[in-house]
Amino acid sequence: MKYVFPRSTGPAHDVVAVQTVGAYTQSATLEKEMNVSSLAREVGSSSSGSASGVVSAVYQQGTVAPGSNPQIFMFVGGKLASADPSASIANFEQSYPNAHAVSAGSLGGQAACTESKVNGEEAAMCVWFDNDTFGALVSSTMTTGKLATTLDQVRPSLELYAK
Repeated sequence: MKYVFPRSTGPAHDVVAVQTVGAYTQSATLEKEMNVSSLAREVGSSSSGSASGVVSAVYQQGTVAPGSNPQIFMFVGGKLASADPSASIANFEQSYPNAHAVSAGSLGGQAACTESKVNGEEAAMCVWFDNDTFGALVSSTMTTGKLATTLDQVRPSLELYAK
């Protein structure tokens, strides 16, 4: 995906992959199984230099023991040069016609969610774009509504105001 637009104004941010976000804990085992670091590298290289500092993580709430109902999401995000949130969301919605706008939360910008197929499996996907960052959450264990709420809750831990 390529997002190169006139730079919009706003505060500077950093995107991080922390050990815990709300009730979710980073899972190195799931990251390895899902090969999420490879996806992060692919996002960085496919952006024609627009994306940088791309980070990734897989977060889990609950146990994966038989009979349990864990909530899991994959996160990929980073800096986005020359970003215009409205144009980036429009590009996303063009790529995913069933996408719909959701709250971007307290940090502002634009956000949208859609259903997608990941490795042949149905998955919810939510993204945000602001003046200098982007992030994507993907989950095969949550609905788009649940993932949109999760995005709103965890984004302040994943996107920080730059110092």
